Amino acid sequence: MVGRGSGSDPAREPVLDEALANWSALLYYRDVRGEEQAARAMEEQLRGVYKVYRTFGGEDIEANRAARDFRNSFQYTAIVGSKGALMLPICSGCLATRNILWPSRVTTAANALEIADMDDLRGAFIAEAPLNQRRVVARTFDRWLSNKRGDEDIAPPDAHLAGELGLPVKQANQRVTAAP
Repeated sequence: MVGRGSGSDPAREPVLDEALANWSALLYYRDVRGEEQAARAMEEQLRGVYKVYRTFGGEDIEANRAARDFRNSFQYTAIVGSKGALMLPICSGCLATRNILWPSRVTTAANALEIADMDDLRGAFIAEAPLNQRRVVARTFDRWLSNKRGDEDIAPPDAHLAGELGLPVKQANQRVTAAP
């Protein structure tokens, strides 16, 4: 560890690392390539991965789990990488500051030479939000990390793609039907 940085426990709580890494990469991409290219990258690399995962029958599960709780790297990437990273721009929209990386910096400083966890990041976001937005931030963390609402928040399975590939098509009521 260099300086007064903090660490995390990627085996116990990988969503903290993955969310910040993917979000930071999108911010960098936006700065280098522009808003349109960053939006396209978010659509393809985050929303798209989740949608394809669900289209192939992957189950929407809670993102805030230990790394060992994921069946394979496809599930891990779709749930941890996509849900975590896509949650952060929503939370940052509730902040009083224009510096959307500030909560991660606060988390690092507050946990110097210690292990930070998702509750530390959540607390930093809540602290940076105006009073009337703090509950929204807390609920956003809960919804995106502890619930199974990815189809609503990110994208549902792609019935057209499933049909083209001859895969079963999951309907809104979760019944599996034969592909057309």
